[in-house]
Amino acid sequence: MEYTTIQRDPLAFQQPVAAQYIQAMCQRAFGPGVLIRSVRELGSGQFNNTYLLDLAEHTPIVLRVAPSPERAVLWHERFLMRRELAIQPLLAPIAPLLPTILMSDCSHQILARDYLFQRWIPGTLWWDIAAELTVEEHDELWCQFGKLVHTIASVQAESFGLVQCGPRYPLWSLTLFDWLARTFADAEYMGVETTALRRLLEFARDHCAVLDEITRPRLLHGDLWLFNLLIQRTWEGPRIVGVLDADRGSWGDPLADWTFFLLERRAAPQEQALFWNGYGGRPEADPGSRLRSLVYQGLHHGKILSVARRDGNERAVNKASRALTEVVKTLQRL
Repeated sequence: MEYTTIQRDPLAFQQPVAAQYIQAMCQRAFGPGVLIRSVRELGSGQFNNTYLLDLAEHTPIVLRVAPSPERAVLWHERFLMRRELAIQPLLAPIAPLLPTILMSDCSHQILARDYLFQRWIPGTLWWDIAAELTVEEHDELWCQFGKLVHTIASVQAESFGLVQCGPRYPLWSLTLFDWLARTFADAEYMGVETTALRRLLEFARDHCAVLDEITRPRLLHGDLWLFNLLIQRTWEGPRIVGVLDADRGSWGDPLADWTFFLLERRAAPQEQALFWNGYGGRPEADPGSRLRSLVYQGLHHGKILSVARRDGNERAVNKASRALTEVVKTLQRL
């Protein structure tokens, strides 16, 4: 078996899986006689370890292995693979774009880490070739992206909260209080300055009526951006052909999703316009939506604080801290 892994610092958050464990996982999933030709670790992603497997008598298969529970896993990162299993039927409107899950194992009998096998989807990460696209391809993909996000958000539920492995609430405000409190606790644990997060939580509690203007829980992917979208370029034009890492799903206000946080910060104005065109139009702005948007921004910045501190990225810690402080100041002015 050819085994290629990424060399990492022994103290790094992501740690490789030894070849003998991968062999045992494959034997459990595909039988004791499975022949593994090669295992190659992929560099995409900052949480799970991801491997591309070449097995005899099988099409290419992806193995994803979660971190050990003993490592510093933050509240929104716990049980991600179990959440991905739960979200699969909910994403039925985009089922052709999802990699088929062949087998999952959360028993920790082989290794004290959750893992799953998925079919490989042919395609190229949009993120990797964004600079190579023609103007026409660029514009078409951004419209498709907006339509895709709207399709996901069309799925509804009866309560708010994480899709799996987390509490559910009848009110959106209670959900945000819970998420903000957990984010605050993570920041304290990671030794990050928490004054702005405390003020954000207090502000949210003082304005629960505005938060509860959101009454219908809708599905949020949680991590949908160019680095999790596979595309194919054909003579008919580019197409989004794969949606990856659907393991951070939740029920809430669609505008609270990570996608919209990144859309405002990473997309050019023209790209934002194309996205909203595909989405079906930009939601009407009013004081309530502005306040909620700032609370969502603060929540995302708060999560970044702890992730960046765990990863040793103090530049990102400082940047998120400044942004969070500015969000709180803006809310106080409102």
